[in-house]
Amino acid sequence: MRCDAPLFSLADYDFIMQCRDERPRSKVLDDLKDKYSTSQKRIYQIWRGKKKIGLRGISQLIDQQSRFLI
Repeated sequence: MRCDAPLFSLADYDFIMQCRDERPRSKVLDDLKDKYSTSQKRIYQIWRGKKKIGLRGISQLIDQQSRFLI
């Protein structure tokens, strides 16, 4: 993954997966690309299950959640 690629939360992944079967697909892709500032290729990878949250994304989620617990 590129160092400037945006990190997605679990909610982001869930939302992207929910949009997988919506039509017209070109409009859905354009909306997702604009919303998440990412490429069409990355969205397709998520839809196919090839792109998952890496350790960096998980550690970021833990850091965010720990702020609320303190």
